[in-house]
Amino acid sequence: MNDSIKIINDIDVTVPASLQLMTPYVLHEQNDWFEDEIKFLRTFIKPGMRVIDIGANYGLYTLTVAKIIDDQGKIWAFEPTQATAACLKQSIFHNNFTNIELIQAGLSDQIKKAKFFTGANSELNSLSKESVSGEQHETVLLLTLDHCAKKYDWRDIDFIKLDAEGEESRIVKKGRKFLSAQSPLIMFELKHGEQVNLFLINSFKKLGYESYRLIPGLNALVPFNPAEPFDDYLLNLFCCKDDKAALLESEGVMVRHWEKMDCPPETTILQDYLTEVPFGKSLGADLIDYSKISKDYLEILTRYILAQSQSTGVTEKVGHLLTAIHCLLKMLENGEQNIGRLATFSRIAFAAGARSLGVKILSYLINKHGQKMDFEINEPVLPASSRYDSFQPGHKIKEWLFSSILEQYIVKHAFSSYFTRRQSLPQLELLSNLGFMDEDMKRRKEMIGSCFPA
Repeated sequence: MNDSIKIINDIDVTVPASLQLMTPYVLHEQNDWFEDEIKFLRTFIKPGMRVIDIGANYGLYTLTVAKIIDDQGKIWAFEPTQATAACLKQSIFHNNFTNIELIQAGLSDQIKKAKFFTGANSELNSLSKESVSGEQHETVLLLTLDHCAKKYDWRDIDFIKLDAEGEESRIVKKGRKFLSAQSPLIMFELKHGEQVNLFLINSFKKLGYESYRLIPGLNALVPFNPAEPFDDYLLNLFCCKDDKAALLESEGVMVRHWEKMDCPPETTILQDYLTEVPFGKSLGADLIDYSKISKDYLEILTRYILAQSQSTGVTEKVGHLLTAIHCLLKMLENGEQNIGRLATFSRIAFAAGARSLGVKILSYLINKHGQKMDFEINEPVLPASSRYDSFQPGHKIKEWLFSSILEQYIVKHAFSSYFTRRQSLPQLELLSNLGFMDEDMKRRKEMIGSCFPA
C-alpha cells in the first residue's frame, strides 16, 4: 500500500504507506528531504535544463527538478528496482510531468543483468550485499553511462545527480567519453558508508572536474579540499570543469576565490539591523550602549549581517561569513561562555556549513542552562534559529532565546528523528513548556511518540 505526500513546491511524492521506513517518515516530518543540497538545486536549476538522475529512488530530486525545468527541459531518471520505480512512476503520473523519462535500470561499468540486494529502506539498496541486511534481492538491468549517452542522444547536459550506493567509480570508468565531451555540474556522495570517496574525487579530477562543497546559508559552492578537515555532517559534494565553474560564478552560485574582507568598524550596521528585525525592540536595541560591546564580537555580528545582506555580492558574502567563522573560533578557544554570544555563534556555524560546531555549541548550552535558565541577556544576540527572527518576545526574551537553542538543536543534531528515535523528546518537552513550539515541532513530537513508543 502506498501513500502520496505533498512536499515543497506543491509536489506529490508516492512512497510506501509506512512511517517505519525512512523516506515516508522524513517527508511527513519535514515536508521535504533533509539534505541541504535539494534547497540549493531549487536555486540553481532553471527552466529548459537537461538533467540526469542516477539512483533516483522515490524521486525527491527528480520531481523537484522536473517542476522547475518545465516542458522546455528534460530529465532522465534511473531507478533499477521494481517497487521503487513503480512509486516514482505513480508520482510522475500524479504530478502530470511529461518531462521525465524513467529508465528502470542501474548504471555500472558493464551492460548486463545483475543481482541487486534490497531492504526495507530502498535508499540502501545496492549491488553489494554488505550494504543491505538480509538475503532479499532482484535481478536488474545494468547499463553504462557512455552507452546511455549514445542511446538517449545526451547533449548539453546541465546537471547530474550521482547516487549509486558504491557503484559511482565504476560508472565514471565507463562514462569517461561522455564526461570528457560534456560539462555538467555533478552532485555525488562524499562517503559510501563511513568511507570517504577519495578514489571517486580523484577520478573526477583526472577528467578535469574539481570538487566543491555547499555553504548552506548562502546557497553557494566553494572549493573542497579532501586533504583538509571537513564537517562530519557533510554528505554530498559537487564537481565541474573550469568552463562550468566560470558560468556558475557569473550566475552567483559559486565562489572559487575570495579574500578576507575589511569589516567596517562602526556600529551602524548592527544598529540598523536590530532596528529592522522584530525581536530588536525586545532586546532594547535603542538603549544598548554599543561602545561597550567587545570589538571581536561586534566584528563577528557585523560580518554575519553583511553576509546575509542583499546588497552584498556573493564573493563578499563568502569572505565575510568564513572570516566570521575564523573569528568566532578564536573566541571559543579563549573560553567564551556567554549564552547570547554562543547562540549567535551556532547560527553562524550552521550558515557556513560547520554543522558539527553548531551542534556542539547548542548541546553545551542545553546541558548548562536547560534546567535553571540562569542567564541574562545584556547585549545584542541572534537567535540560534532564523525562525525566531520574526518574534517580538517582549518580557519573555530569555524563553525566546532558549527556545531557539532547543529547536535548532532538535533540527540539526540529526538529519531526522527517524535516526534518533526518542532521544530528542526531553528537548521537545522543554520547548513545549516555554511556549514557542510551532506546528512543525508539534508534529515531530507526535510522530516520535506514535512511531517509537517507550
